[in-house]
Amino acid sequence: MTRWQKFKNFIRRPGKWIWAFYGALLFFALASVLLAVFVNGANPLSYALYAAMLALLIYCICVSVRPAREHVRAFVARHGLTSRLAADYGFRTFAFSLAGLAVCAVYGIYLAVAGLVLHSAWHGFFAGYYMVLTCLRGAVIYGKLRTDKRYGGRPGCEGLAKRARIKLYLGCGAMFIVLAVAFTALAGILIFSGRPSMFGVYGAITMAAYTFYKIIVSAINALKTKKLRDFTLQALRNISFADALVSVFALQIAMEATFGGTEDQSMHTLNIVMGIAVFAFTLGLGIYMMVRSAAELRRSRNDRPAAGGEEY
Repeated sequence: MTRWQKFKNFIRRPGKWIWAFYGALLFFALASVLLAVFVNGANPLSYALYAAMLALLIYCICVSVRPAREHVRAFVARHGLTSRLAADYGFRTFAFSLAGLAVCAVYGIYLAVAGLVLHSAWHGFFAGYYMVLTCLRGAVIYGKLRTDKRYGGRPGCEGLAKRARIKLYLGCGAMFIVLAVAFTALAGILIFSGRPSMFGVYGAITMAAYTFYKIIVSAINALKTKKLRDFTLQALRNISFADALVSVFALQIAMEATFGGTEDQSMHTLNIVMGIAVFAFTLGLGIYMMVRSAAELRRSRNDRPAAGGEEY
């Protein structure tokens, strides 16, 4: 092996020498700060230090990815929970649904506290709606755990477990119709009762962050549950979709109230259109879930007991 090849291998995998590069990075960073504070940041030496620091930072990140990935894989394989999260697709999806339940509950509490502090009915309405969604998501999760505990691993109970999940899916669809009607009243009050309470830029930013989080989570859940044929996970996916749509509607009104535009007739029309869209989607999703679950229940009655594990 030539010296050049040895040098390339060393650059690709420095081993313990990576700590020397980290030390050099720290040195250049401190030197740049001291030079900017005590001398003048706009000089050739400062630019050279900045360039060296940037090059070292990029290099340290690149050579640290492989060891970090190996350490993470070893950590995941050593522990039962993390190993199951990595290997079991359905369990991982269910675990993320539990995290979504916690986030939704915390956000509902935040809105309730904000409504009490600011004496805002606007916050109170949405807090109540999010808490109902939290309870619905919690009921689906509890139903799944109960079904798995009751029928999981028992021979000959696959068909019973399937029917239990379908009934849970059916109940979730019925609740979606109730939520659609409740949302109609909520949207009507918010759109036609005048300007909602202003709650500052930070409140609007918090709502925007939560909205983007819900959109990303609902998209991830859609991709995951598409590969699975579990009615409870599909119900959780649909709840995430409804949650994300309501969050977009709430964000739209919050941005209008915080940054102006309430006198614009086009914004008022946009609020109405968005409210109708959320109502139609929630109602249509509930009807679809009920029709589909009813058809699956009729089909399962005609199936033999041994066919309980077929795809649905």
